[in-house]
Amino acid sequence: MGLQALSFRIESFDRSRLERIAKKRGKPATAIVRELTQKYIDSFEEAERKSAA
Repeated sequence: MGLQALSFRIESFDRSRLERIAKKRGKPATAIVRELTQKYIDSFEEAERKSAA
């Protein structure tokens, strides 16, 4: 997944869905966005490592 795809996935994340997840987890929405962003970056880096090997 390229950076454009990563950006699109984060931007297209539905705000109401994000708010439901945040309420369910008892965390602020910004923390959820941070977690999701890190998850996508980690998966992108993992894919790069696998393709380089």
